[in-house]
Amino acid sequence: MAVHLVLIACLAAPPNTCQEIPLPEVTSADVVSCNGTARAKSEEWQSQHKDYLVIATKCAKAGEGEAAPAPPPPPPAKSE
Repeated sequence: MAVHLVLIACLAAPPNTCQEIPLPEVTSADVVSCNGTARAKSEEWQSQHKDYLVIATKCAKAGEGEAAPAPPPPPPAKSE
């Protein structure tokens, strides 16, 4: 089962928002292998993206870690 690296990175300048950034091109055969290469790959990504600061990494099965669709809004309240 393929596992890919996901970076958790924040903008280095205000508003300093953070987000998960999947790197589907960085795949490994398993989580142990992914964790073994995570630091080097995150440092490589960081050197190419100076506006961000990588604060953590995680390894996820292909297809995991993606945001779920937002639930639909509630129906409008009925006025009588």
